[in-house]
Amino acid sequence: MENKDLLMDPAKEIRLKNKHVDLLKGLVKTTHFNLEELESLLVIHHKLTKERPLDRKRVSQPGLDRRQRKVGIERNYAFVLDFSLISSTRKEVFWLSRFREILHRCFDMTDDTLMDRMFSVLDKGARQHINLESWLNMMSIFLRGTLEERIKYAFAVYDAIGDGHILKDNMFHLMHKFVVLPSYDEVDEVVTDMVEVLMKKMDVDLDGKISFADFKTSVHKCPLLLEAMGQCLPTRSSIHAFLRTFSRNVGRF
Repeated sequence: MENKDLLMDPAKEIRLKNKHVDLLKGLVKTTHFNLEELESLLVIHHKLTKERPLDRKRVSQPGLDRRQRKVGIERNYAFVLDFSLISSTRKEVFWLSRFREILHRCFDMTDDTLMDRMFSVLDKGARQHINLESWLNMMSIFLRGTLEERIKYAFAVYDAIGDGHILKDNMFHLMHKFVVLPSYDEVDEVVTDMVEVLMKKMDVDLDGKISFADFKTSVHKCPLLLEAMGQCLPTRSSIHAFLRTFSRNVGRF
């Protein structure tokens, strides 16, 4: 059996694969990966979650001096916060959630609001972390998902309430970050106009809200509308780069 990770103990890797062999064989039928690729993604998930799961909690790391606090370790997506209201001498680094960190580093995603909504869509239940099965299904949509799968996923991310409709207020909230102007009132006015334009394009049945059927029809007519309310899928370049780390079929996306 080929060792997927040269830095991992071969016996440990075999035990890991054997532990999840039934899950992987089942997912061969429902994802866009073969067994070898799923085994590689299993190893990647294991390495990413070795210390803690793919959750949305923040973990503090105390004891940094002033110079380290200023630097902020930006390359690792850490942000240093001075909690002066708690203690005038207490300095802590609060890392972004592991889930956000992976999306940011690997897939060029930066929108915290949408990343939290993506977490809720992918986290089936109340585990508060992405387990192995959810991770593999996420990778299938991200890396090789069909247009139909991506439409269903994107709509679920934008549908904040989960009632099967995207309302104007929700669109306004999602699109507000697209506009940066000196005046807050000007921003509101521009975003309101953007929402109206998008509503005219996507509200097929003219009921003042976007249903899944509206969303699907609009995206099939104009695929660029898939992420019209914010990025919830990886960039093409990041897909290519990530696939190259474990798959021989890089061109299939």
